Amino acid sequence: MSEAEKLVLAEGRKEFRSKRSIPCTDCRYCLPCPEGVGIPRILAYCNMSEMYHAPETAAKHYAFLNEERADRCTECGRCMEKCPQHIDIISRLKEAHSHLTRPSSRPSTWWCRWKDR
Repeated sequence: MSEAEKLVLAEGRKEFRSKRSIPCTDCRYCLPCPEGVGIPRILAYCNMSEMYHAPETAAKHYAFLNEERADRCTECGRCMEKCPQHIDIISRLKEAHSHLTRPSSRPSTWWCRWKDR
């Protein structure tokens, strides 16, 4: 790969990351959750809502999780101890459940106030 191509990729990566509200890399270190919460998937749905201005689509995906939904979180904190991105997972899951179960009542930019930067 040429230096010019590497630069283009670096710029694209930078732009993509700037659009993500939650810096989850889907490393899955937070798993397994003792309650079965699908943490990386839920955080991805949150990013989907923000990045693509698609809260209704994200909510539809979330509705199919059933046993993996965020409201099963007992706040044990095991996930947060393991997260290399230092994401406040417990708070994010609470907000995710609230907003992904009522997408029409929130603007698509509600995640902006939660940036971990």
